Amino acid sequence: MDKKGYEEVEVYTYQDDDNKKESVWGLFKGLFTEPVKTIRRYTYGNNFGISWILTIVLGILTGLLTIIMMETAIGTHMEEMLYGSNSLESFITISNYNIPYFTIFLVTTLSVIAVLLINALIIKFIVGWLFKKDVTFKNAFNFVNILNIILIFGVIISMLAALISFSLVGAIHLIIYIVMFTLMVLSLREVFELKDSDTIYAFIILIAIYFLIALIPICILLY
Repeated sequence: MDKKGYEEVEVYTYQDDDNKKESVWGLFKGLFTEPVKTIRRYTYGNNFGISWILTIVLGILTGLLTIIMMETAIGTHMEEMLYGSNSLESFITISNYNIPYFTIFLVTTLSVIAVLLINALIIKFIVGWLFKKDVTFKNAFNFVNILNIILIFGVIISMLAALISFSLVGAIHLIIYIVMFTLMVLSLREVFELKDSDTIYAFIILIAIYFLIALIPICILLY
């Protein structure tokens, strides 16, 4: 069976009896029950519009997480200064400082969206041009976003954890990225029909990209 025929079967099995797409929660469960099948049929399915929605949602949530982390950090620092010695003047100075929250939120959101688009282009370049596989930008973009469903759930949990401890946020992100990288290893070879050596090269590059996404809120906070 040629690739085109295979894709048509996969798209059909991705739909339920009412010819509707799976929910995000259904995809999330599928990533743990049938990870490779779920990732493959989403990658080659007609899901480009859904992928854009997931990209924007992840960008917005990461922007909100950055704001929450900043607010928590500033609040903690102000409390320490308030109860410290000779700190009232510094406390008043920081209290009156106008923090550009909207600008920070906007920059973070757009940065995440840009990184995800670049990620898809890199997958297109690695798989399509470098390894000579038949993959479109839409396929690459879908592949990026089916994995990001896990990251979206992780960011939502992190938004609550940020109110308690930054260390807890770090631990959550570590677990999320381990899960994502595991699924990536399991799916890269099968989804794009890569050789073992090609899969390793692609995996290393994609790891660097995902760590870049994780560093965006930290870089903005430091800036």
